[in-house]
Amino acid sequence: MEVTLNRPKLSELLNIKCIEHKINETKNHYGRFKIGPLNIGQGITVGNSLRRTLLSDITGIAITNAKIAVDKNPANSEGLTPTNNSTTISDTNFHEFSSISGVRESVLEILLNLKNIVLSDDNADFKDIQRGFINVKGPYRVTANDLVLPDTINVVDSNQYIATIISEQTFSMEVSIKQGRGITEISTQVDLQQTDEADLLTIDATYIPVKKVNYIVEEEAIGNDNSSLKEIVILEVWTNGSIEPQAAVSSAIETLADLYRSLQSAIII
Repeated sequence: MEVTLNRPKLSELLNIKCIEHKINETKNHYGRFKIGPLNIGQGITVGNSLRRTLLSDITGIAITNAKIAVDKNPANSEGLTPTNNSTTISDTNFHEFSSISGVRESVLEILLNLKNIVLSDDNADFKDIQRGFINVKGPYRVTANDLVLPDTINVVDSNQYIATIISEQTFSMEVSIKQGRGITEISTQVDLQQTDEADLLTIDATYIPVKKVNYIVEEEAIGNDNSSLKEIVILEVWTNGSIEPQAAVSSAIETLADLYRSLQSAIII
């Protein structure tokens, strides 16, 4: 049996107002929102559902894999720089616990630094794996600013440190960038990989763009005679800079609306 629910008519339209927005750091954007008026008892439902959705269902992008190549004869090396839509990859035997001659950091430290790079995407939805490349000659301090990325992908903090090359050699890297939700651990990433390349290094992918969410519910008198008591939700959102708090809240509302629209047309068995 298909069930159709009648929507209740609200005497007053709900408003969502951004009452504060600030950027504390490059990777720390803050927004505070006022949502209401709501009937008594609805505030905690709205606040909690938005909080859970913001923390778990907002799409993000992250670096998931990397390949590293070092050539001590820079004049003869093109490293991992793409040429004619193809990539020439130097022979490497690096694994997560390798040290790299001429590089201050170990492979594990480099992977952790790559994990901390926050990326934003102008194209809200891409399904194919995107690629980024680094090709530098030492001595050199490598940062996220050295990543050559597709036009639609940007680095939030270009000063994010990656590694230091301490000798005269070419350091090259190719990274894979995916879109997703939540956190994908290394073990899961390996299961999802469709490659047998021995030099592919896997990274824990953290796609979550929202770092923290708080909310409180307040009561507010509505009307000229203050006879009607309503609830107001004050929502606080912190993001990593890859998405503005306003866009994150808008995306969460859209996700919840889609969910309840599907419930509205659900079939009870």
